[in-house]
Amino acid sequence: MKAYRCYNCVGDNGTPGKDFEGDAPKCPACGVDAAGNPRLAGMIVALEVIHFDAPSPVRGVGVGFRACDPKKRLPDGDGMDKGTRFTGHPAAVTCPRCKASEAYLKATADDTSAE
Repeated sequence: MKAYRCYNCVGDNGTPGKDFEGDAPKCPACGVDAAGNPRLAGMIVALEVIHFDAPSPVRGVGVGFRACDPKKRLPDGDGMDKGTRFTGHPAAVTCPRCKASEAYLKATADDTSAE
């Protein structure tokens, strides 16, 4: 499945765009179908999946694991997961499973920049 954002919808936090996963660029919330109607292509955009790397006790260094799958290490130069993206900044995270993780929720509890 791919990650998409529908700009016909409003996100849960009131910002423009609601994220969803699907096999095609068709919003499950409002029904906008970018593949079925080329005029609506700008309403749905494909997202790059960006995982959350929770902060470690060392400032500026993450724990080195995906928040959505703590068994999956971040790439460490050996070619593993080439092309997979990670961030420690909650506002940049697009992975819905990372956003539902305990680590992400803890990081965003007092952080309004993720909204």
